[in-house]
Amino acid sequence: MTEKFDIEVYDKWRDVYVDAVLIKEPPADEMANAKAHWDNWLSYAGGFYQHYAIKPHAAVPHGHWPWGDYALHAAKSGGAAETYTVVCDDMTQAMMVLTVAGWDCRLPTQKGFAGVYLDLIGTAPWNTRSAVPVPRYTGVGSALMARAVMVSKEMGMKGRLGLHALPGASTWYTQIGMVSLGPDPDPQK
Repeated sequence: MTEKFDIEVYDKWRDVYVDAVLIKEPPADEMANAKAHWDNWLSYAGGFYQHYAIKPHAAVPHGHWPWGDYALHAAKSGGAAETYTVVCDDMTQAMMVLTVAGWDCRLPTQKGFAGVYLDLIGTAPWNTRSAVPVPRYTGVGSALMARAVMVSKEMGMKGRLGLHALPGASTWYTQIGMVSLGPDPDPQK
């Protein structure tokens, strides 16, 4: 069931906080459409990237993820997975997929306890620091992370949250308080 939460994000281009909506369980086709829009933006920006000898998808490491497929999987999961988007200015600015059942923590002090697993989280290319000199909206990823922690708390998991970070994102996760456990010996688990 779709739920909406009013939030604010920072528009760096206009130097002002603006209203946005965090949406739980958006229709799968909306996530697929957002992915297509992101891909179109990357294609359009390709000339800029070629000028600087950067491959567009290298600048957006999560650019190849099949968001629509994950959204369909979540919709059919019987509640074991949830999807979220952040929408601002009538465009999807960030997306996230969570597994909310069947994941056990790896942190030694939390071993054996259930937690929420963050399958995917990504921001639109125009909000991704590695893709543009000045991202448009900041705080969209943080809003999704805060929601993931809230989901864990609401489910009685005390905010426990795990993920496998892309290499370039590890620093951000430690900056927001997550603990790096290094490479996972069994990443498929």
